[in-house]
Amino acid sequence: MNELAQVTMNGLVEGSVYAILALGFALSFGVLRKVNFAHGATCVVGGSGYFLIVKLSLPVWIAIIGVLCAGALLGFAVEKVAFKPFRQSPPLFAIVSSLAVAMIIENVLAAVFGEQTRSLSPGIARRLVVPFFGVTLTTVQLLIISVALLVAGLMYLVVARTDLGRQAIAVADDAEAAITWGIDGPKIVSAAFMLSSSVAAVAGCLVSFDLGVDSHMGTGMLFRAFTANVIFGVGSLPGALLGGLLLGITENFVAAFVSSQYKSACTFVVLIIVLLVKPHGILNLQNRRFS
Repeated sequence: MNELAQVTMNGLVEGSVYAILALGFALSFGVLRKVNFAHGATCVVGGSGYFLIVKLSLPVWIAIIGVLCAGALLGFAVEKVAFKPFRQSPPLFAIVSSLAVAMIIENVLAAVFGEQTRSLSPGIARRLVVPFFGVTLTTVQLLIISVALLVAGLMYLVVARTDLGRQAIAVADDAEAAITWGIDGPKIVSAAFMLSSSVAAVAGCLVSFDLGVDSHMGTGMLFRAFTANVIFGVGSLPGALLGGLLLGITENFVAAFVSSQYKSACTFVVLIIVLLVKPHGILNLQNRRFS
């Protein structure tokens, strides 16, 4: 029983990272209805940027602000380079261009940081083991869960309680109608990409806290974010949050009770099954977009 509880808790920790990444993915997909293949690479930039700033012995708060700004600027650049020129083109054009941007980013990171996994000493939160209702967590894992809850709460407030969020919902529902109502559609899309990429960068930081970051992990993180969205309906923020947590738990159960070799493959198995059985998501939340 304790083993099941421990595996579930470990899955929730890992799923928290997937959930944050999936929330950002849902936001950018929701306003543009196109897949941003550079989303995973942005996660790697966040983790690598945090690693670099901490290694320079700068304060943690500077590292966090730096990562958020770097994520926002990268999101702005990706939208302008990979999506804006192809806004009226078939979706394949944007997919290919964003994939090319992702490959460029990952190869630049590999050239700068090398191919090896980069991990940080505990620093911000020592790896103390904390008993928690019969299971054990490290302080780093508690930090990951706390940050995930904070990010999810802030994203809800931005989307539901601000003019930017309400305009993003209008653009997601009907971009042409939103423009006729006086909403600056391109500006909202750019803002959504900046927020989405900032969230992805935060996810990269959390990965660097616990497991370390390598230059080519972006593709795996991208497919996890995409799968987390597909599970309950692409483009729904609540669906992305729940999907990320469920995917993390599923992966950890497979690793614990089947084989750790199949952990990554589990993501693709879940994706294929959901697409075959419930292509609009288990709860069909895609039509609810951000609500």
